[in-house]
Amino acid sequence: EINNTYNVDYSFYAPQNGERITVRYNTNRLISTVTNALESVRPVTADILVKEAEYISVDVSGDIVIDEDLIEDSQTILENVVSAVTNLLNTNALAQVIDYSDVLTVASSIDGVDSLNIKLFNVSGEIGRKSFIKSLDNQSIIAGTVSFNLVDRRRLRVY
Repeated sequence: EINNTYNVDYSFYAPQNGERITVRYNTNRLISTVTNALESVRPVTADILVKEAEYISVDVSGDIVIDEDLIEDSQTILENVVSAVTNLLNTNALAQVIDYSDVLTVASSIDGVDSLNIKLFNVSGEIGRKSFIKSLDNQSIIAGTVSFNLVDRRRLRVY
């Protein structure tokens, strides 16, 4: 397209005479479509910039103790906990905050969960537990790896 600017990342050791460079890129058609639609209705004095949102992937893992009366349903309970935490993380909204306590509340509210310990609550690739994770105005939180282990009460370690 004419009069567009593109950022290109190209690494080389030395320029080669007559070297042919092929540039391939992906564009997000939605951004240009929205920009054009807004351009036709915006006030003359308004300056509107449409940007693509980024995702913050969050990992959660921990241990769960199942109520002894429901031990035969332990696999279903485990799946329900993973599903509930995943749904909490998939906010689909910008500028959100998810607290560590939110994850504890959602996971412990599942019928059959007697006790739990969350060992990991952090941005994907990071270790440890954060007290909260906040997305910026151009970011949305999504679930990364969410996993829990079933453990016996005697093996549950809270730290």
